[in-house]
Formats: sequence, C-alpha cells, structure tokens
Amino acid sequence: MPLLHHRWLPGQGLVEYALIILFVAIALVAALVGLRSGLAEFYSSVSSAFAS
Repeated sequence: MPLLHHRWLPGQGLVEYALIILFVAIALVAALVGLRSGLAEFYSSVSSAFAS
C-alpha cells in the first residue's frame, strides 16, 4: 500500500486557520441567537441578586 504524501501549498495553513475561526464564529453567533431569551433571563436574575 503506497503512502500518500500531502503536498503543502503556500498559504494552506492560513486558509485552514481561517476556516476554523469562521466555523467557531458562526457556531458562537448561532448559540447566542438560540439562547438569547435564556441569557437575558439569566443576566436579569443575576443582576437583581447582586443589586439587592
């Protein structure tokens, strides 16, 4: 079975890092949009607990 050698192209590592960062950013935005009402309720309860 021959070994497959991966040829690294110039800038390929940067593209992979950019795709990872883009994926994390999209996942974070999706999580924040999905949990927006829950986070608002959580922050209001925490702020009221510290205010009293």
